Amino acid sequence: MDYQINMADSAKRHFTDGDHLLKAKSSQHAGYHFGFAVECAIKLVLFQHNIPRRSERRNDPFWAHFPELRTLLV
Repeated sequence: MDYQINMADSAKRHFTDGDHLLKAKSSQHAGYHFGFAVECAIKLVLFQHNIPRRSERRNDPFWAHFPELRTLLV
């Protein structure tokens, strides 16, 4: 099954979920969604600037999560 990657929608969705959880006094769960929203936003920028994918998945920032994502962007 093929699907479209839409990082902008993903970032907005996770930010909204984090906001709802924060208002419900579930800050630990909110933090997870805020962090995921930031990852999606960073990956959106990579797509927008046509950053090339790396051949090895473990070194590809498109697959990475924090804190490894930070180190792969330098």
